[in-house]
Amino acid sequence: RITYFNGLADAAKSKIVNEKVLGAIIKSHIDLYKSYIEITVVEEMLASFEYLYEKEELTETQKVLAQMKSLSPGSQVPDFSFETMEGEPFQLSNLQGKLVYIDLWATWCGPCIAEQPSMEILVERFEDSPVAFLAVSIDNTKEPWIKMVNDRKLAGTHVYAQNNWQSEIMQHFVVEGIPKYILLD
Repeated sequence: RITYFNGLADAAKSKIVNEKVLGAIIKSHIDLYKSYIEITVVEEMLASFEYLYEKEELTETQKVLAQMKSLSPGSQVPDFSFETMEGEPFQLSNLQGKLVYIDLWATWCGPCIAEQPSMEILVERFEDSPVAFLAVSIDNTKEPWIKMVNDRKLAGTHVYAQNNWQSEIMQHFVVEGIPKYILLD
């Protein structure tokens, strides 16, 4: 929370005289953690340390925060389009009326693969409930994704996001790292 960042800033100020270096350290921490903590805390941090940002950097960070704020509970989610392993179109709205657990992942992502057994357990545990499990691959090509899903007989609905990191879902949810899990109702 903000206390951590204030402590970090105080410690850094006592050791680092060069304000550019100090600014780079504080800014990197804010930018790194902005996706993982409450938006109000990020806003407090930014307000406390905005003097360390150049105007362009501050504007860019504020744009990202505004986009993240639009993701608060109650916000509408676009009807994302994906492709199934058979090459058929798949819309997020196909799962309307269900609680949707989205797993954003890729075959080259070690932590994503390490979490797959947990996903399998969740799918099994909620088999008879109105929960849909949507695993969205952001692989560069479909072949490794299709091979892994088939070889491992992965549970859930598996789809492919065109344009990987630049796909609509990754951009909308400001995803900066995977695995990433999103719960929609």
